[in-house]
Amino acid sequence: MTPMNRRTLFKAGIVTGAAALAAPHLAGAQTGSGLTFCLVHGAWHGGWAWEPTVQVLRAQGHRATAPSLPGMGDRRADASGEITLADHTQAIADHLFMQDLTDVILVAHSYAGCVLSDLLGQGEDRIAHAVYFDALVPGDGQSLSTFVPEEVRKGMQGAAAAGKLHPVRPKETWEGLWGLMGTLADFAEPRMSSQSAKTFVDPVRGDPFGRQMPRTFIKAAHNPNPLFKKIREDMAARDDFTVVDINGHHDVMAIDGQLTADTLVSVAG
Repeated sequence: MTPMNRRTLFKAGIVTGAAALAAPHLAGAQTGSGLTFCLVHGAWHGGWAWEPTVQVLRAQGHRATAPSLPGMGDRRADASGEITLADHTQAIADHLFMQDLTDVILVAHSYAGCVLSDLLGQGEDRIAHAVYFDALVPGDGQSLSTFVPEEVRKGMQGAAAAGKLHPVRPKETWEGLWGLMGTLADFAEPRMSSQSAKTFVDPVRGDPFGRQMPRTFIKAAHNPNPLFKKIREDMAARDDFTVVDINGHHDVMAIDGQLTADTLVSVAG
């Protein structure tokens, strides 16, 4: 495929999966007026994981950005065991400001639910709609480690105290955990990054649910992890959340950009 043909396919929103993940990322690009999305990746991933979805959203006329959190993705050169949840939160707040993004639909995947809750707890007013995408939904004082077994939590706390990085899950577990397989798993493997253990144990600061605003929890139907099933049940019981199911696995944003984009537009409309 020539470079020109490749760009044409990306512009048309046709390329998904591993091919779209390899597309150049133009932060903030859009092809017309529409909704504004900021898509935040989960643990060990990077902005690249959202690229298939970004391409489709932009082709549909929406503004979409997918920044990498400090120490991961295209920012992994800055990796350090001293990076905190507050650093991740500040990075997204800075991104929203520098890109002058307002009325933002902020979509947080997995671990990034901690970042979204912390942003809201800190009063970030550029966010108009909070979307927890198969994500943790921590409240004030909770962290990722709140949701794991005690033995795992103690390990995370010890690693955080020692300023260590938490290694990426083994590739052979990805199909069951995230749905990544075949060429897509091969593409993702060298782009995964170890992550500061501090980000897993740092608590959310402030009440993320104090402000009245649209909140959505999207559950990936093919994700067998009982934790996310439990979170779905908890959010469905709340009056301040809308719950939606997507017919995909945990990393559906990297697997099927069209389905993910269509789902996000439908819940945001």
